[in-house]
Amino acid sequence: ENKAEYLRLLQEALLRQYEDGIAAQTAAFRQGLAHQCGDAHVFRLFCRLVTPADFDLLVGGVAELDVGAWQQHAVVQPAAAAEAAVVQWFWDIVRNELDAEQRSQLLAFATGCGRAPVGGFEHMSGYNGVEQPFTLHVLPHDPRDAMMKARTCFNTIDVQMYPTRAELLEKVLIACAHHEGFNEHAVADAH
Repeated sequence: ENKAEYLRLLQEALLRQYEDGIAAQTAAFRQGLAHQCGDAHVFRLFCRLVTPADFDLLVGGVAELDVGAWQQHAVVQPAAAAEAAVVQWFWDIVRNELDAEQRSQLLAFATGCGRAPVGGFEHMSGYNGVEQPFTLHVLPHDPRDAMMKARTCFNTIDVQMYPTRAELLEKVLIACAHHEGFNEHAVADAH
């Protein structure tokens, strides 16, 4: 009987909760953005011309990952491993076995962010803002500890010299599934 009143009150409560919860942060962000624009006139123009999608791109980077550009701007360490089968398998898996969401998850596993930076993979930076390309660090195979590991501050994935493509695919899929936070299966360590 009072469904309409309930929905109106719920909407008011959610709006109040939103305003109370992030009002200070929103005001600080707006103030900082206005400061970066230089003057009030430029800031007003920016607010009128930039769409939410444009702003999302500026803040969050590119959502759809270009695997060719990702590979082109990636680094393999040691350099002598660049021609190793596991490196070729890795890029083949990323390109042909993973869907868009899994590619994003794999990038998030390695970097902490599932999107390419504005300007593309050639502009990746590490934890301190210094340019830090995506890196495949190729290690000898250790069957006792064969999980992929990531160093998100350095945009690096440790990939072992897995004996088969199937084993690498299994490890990549585990990394995709564990792209959020630290866990016992796919360690993302930030040192």
